[in-house]
Amino acid sequence: KLFNALDQEDPSGRWKQEAWLRPMGEQRRKPFKRHYPTLDSSLDEGPGRRLAHGGLIPRPNKIILVRHGESQGNDDETVYTRVSDWRISLTPKGKSQAREVGVKMREVVGDGEVFFYHSPYYRTVETCQEIMEAFDPRAIRGIREDPRMAEQQFGNLQDAAQIRKSKNERHRYGRFFYRFPQGEAGLDVYNRVTSFIDTLRRDHLEED
Repeated sequence: KLFNALDQEDPSGRWKQEAWLRPMGEQRRKPFKRHYPTLDSSLDEGPGRRLAHGGLIPRPNKIILVRHGESQGNDDETVYTRVSDWRISLTPKGKSQAREVGVKMREVVGDGEVFFYHSPYYRTVETCQEIMEAFDPRAIRGIREDPRMAEQQFGNLQDAAQIRKSKNERHRYGRFFYRFPQGEAGLDVYNRVTSFIDTLRRDHLEED
């Protein structure tokens, strides 16, 4: 329904190039349900991560990690054989879970400002979107999408038999160092997430 509405709004199809449908390596910021005109920082800031008025982004006093809500793949594993992993969305239950988390996070953060990070996967975008509904837009300092936050790559998920075989092998050879065919080992995930943590730190530099 959404795509049909966009086609009617823009028959030229230009929205497909400028909005949602981009390859994984070319993902851009997703269209959230609410507009946040007060954001001081963008996804494409240069080194230093300075605010619009020139000041450095304050260092956060809390880092809250949230897993995405229940996805269609969590509810039915056969979805992975039909839909690209990164395109799998939340179930209605997953969206409800995310909204509940948003309310709890708002209680923890209080009147403080927040900066959201999420992977390009639709289920994490939707989770972030639902969580943000609990916050005053003026409290949202920024939003950043980073593919290094994506979950471990298990290879070709369309081949369910191969995935089951690989997971059994992983249990025998060790979860951290076993590399899935066409996928990642736990060590690979560790390395990319470690580099993301360095970026996270640089995003929130402050003067001593």
